[in-house]
Amino acid sequence: MLNKVILQGNIGRTPKVWLTQEGREIATLSLATSSFWKDANGELQTCVEWHRVTVFRESTVTWIKNSLKKGDCIYVEGKLTYQQWTDKFGQSRYTPHVVVTGREGRIEYLRSRLQEPTPVNPEAMISGTQNSQPKQSEFPEQPLEKKHLLEVLPSSLPEEESSSNQPCQNTDPITSH
Repeated sequence: MLNKVILQGNIGRTPKVWLTQEGREIATLSLATSSFWKDANGELQTCVEWHRVTVFRESTVTWIKNSLKKGDCIYVEGKLTYQQWTDKFGQSRYTPHVVVTGREGRIEYLRSRLQEPTPVNPEAMISGTQNSQPKQSEFPEQPLEKKHLLEVLPSSLPEEESSSNQPCQNTDPITSH
């Protein structure tokens, strides 16, 4: 069976790095994806949906901690999982997460929201010797730097700061892609 999620969007807030009780780091981030369509009146409509991404791959966590920030556009491949939690009324709830682990998934930096995509080697772009699409960066293992503040992972991950948990109501799914 296949369980694979592919998303491209902008990071909603600075990624957070957690320290598990076993001393392992994980990263969590919120990712906004957008859909656009025209309604019956021909007016452009927009829908922004939020996704939670949890990263367990150590080298990718280090790269996220050192490189990514709010607004950056990224590509994510991961596995869909659900975290169970109990609401204030004692009801069980489930929150979807896209999980990036060693074998399942990857994250690629596409560009900052405020800048155009930049090639890996601008001089090569001018001479025409390099493909215009940057290749996925390798994420080498790096030692932890003391300047990063780590927090102990709570028993449950924090709830997403979102105005609504309802999906967008797009009446024309064909034009929403």
